Amino acid sequence: MRRGTPGKGPEGGFTLIEAMVAMAVFAIGALMLVPTVATWMESNTGRMQQAEAARLLNAYEADISLRQWGDPVWGTTVGATANNESQARNLLQGAVLQDINGVGGNYSSPRQINDLGMTASINYGVVQVNQGGSPVNRLMRLRVQWQGPNGDTLTQQRWLRH
Repeated sequence: MRRGTPGKGPEGGFTLIEAMVAMAVFAIGALMLVPTVATWMESNTGRMQQAEAARLLNAYEADISLRQWGDPVWGTTVGATANNESQARNLLQGAVLQDINGVGGNYSSPRQINDLGMTASINYGVVQVNQGGSPVNRLMRLRVQWQGPNGDTLTQQRWLRH
């Protein structure tokens, strides 16, 4: 068995320089992960916001679909009438939609979703569809808009028929 002289020869362990180099390599690797984690969190927030917008639309759609023809929420918001559903969709695509706040009941807009830091505005428009001069149905465009994680305006919408 070979014995080393104190202060000379091979001994177990790492030198201070080796430990510092290893820590520097680890720190650089960790810093390279930061943008990836930030991107993941941003996209995850975006997906959660889209799911919340879909949930809002589902809730409004379920309530509105139970409302009768004469209910204020089904009152026409666009001055023109349409001769078919395609024409009604075109009118609603170009129309300025109204805020649904207070229309026909307990609807509120904008809605604050605190968990996501999201403020969603809920807008709608209704066009009456006539055939032969008589009303046959009404078409509603229901839209939710909010600021996404990147600051851009995101939208989800539904078309409802009564």
